[in-house]
Amino acid sequence: MRARTIWSGVIAALATALCSTMLAAPLHAAPGGGMSSPDPAPLQSTSLTLTTDRPGSATGLTARIDFLSSRPWVRPYSVRQIGVQFPPGFGVDFAAAPVCRASDAELYLRGAQVCANSIIGTATAKVDFGWPNSDRVGAPFEQFILGDGELIIFEYNQLGKSAADGFTVFPLIFRTPLNGAGFVMSIPEAPTLALPDMLWALKSVDLTFDGRGVFRTPATCAESGTWPMTMTFSYYMGVEERMTTRIPCRR
Repeated sequence: MRARTIWSGVIAALATALCSTMLAAPLHAAPGGGMSSPDPAPLQSTSLTLTTDRPGSATGLTARIDFLSSRPWVRPYSVRQIGVQFPPGFGVDFAAAPVCRASDAELYLRGAQVCANSIIGTATAKVDFGWPNSDRVGAPFEQFILGDGELIIFEYNQLGKSAADGFTVFPLIFRTPLNGAGFVMSIPEAPTLALPDMLWALKSVDLTFDGRGVFRTPATCAESGTWPMTMTFSYYMGVEERMTTRIPCRR
């Protein structure tokens, strides 16, 4: 994905740097490099499922992510990237749905429906804009469009409810590579005056991909009877956390 604007990215970076001197808890070196969380508990919880446990089959995918804080009066930290790592042998079939070849300009002018048959998933989110109950003001609704070797994310920034029929303030378009290894979503956030990191912060994400056949499970089920799927969360204040879900499969 691309940053919403160069200017907002610069401000966000400056805000993050400033905030790093204001954190109440220290950051510690994590094994293997990077920084560990200032909170002892994970910064997020995840729930991830496939729609089939059969090897070598078309599958859908659903995920729920909640961003957490160990202190109830403190907002979640702002996440910079979310990576989804598929299990070994997982497949992406670009022939299972029409590939969208529309340019960004065409998508802006005509909307995601210009590639309606290429829409393979959706996501809704709640965002903390920096004041109490601010998530009620509006939220993004995203449609995932199958591109040529990529995932095109068409984001509606909406007032009120986050859904296809919400009132869109303005759309955004992001592109990210997609293959059998997985994909990475970048999350550009605007600055705010609220701690802990002075950025807008995701509170939750609900994501669904359909099961028409773009995604295919590995050809075999491991001896453990599970397929490991890992999500990586990189935060603006330098922390990276990984969470692996072991999805049952049929042997």
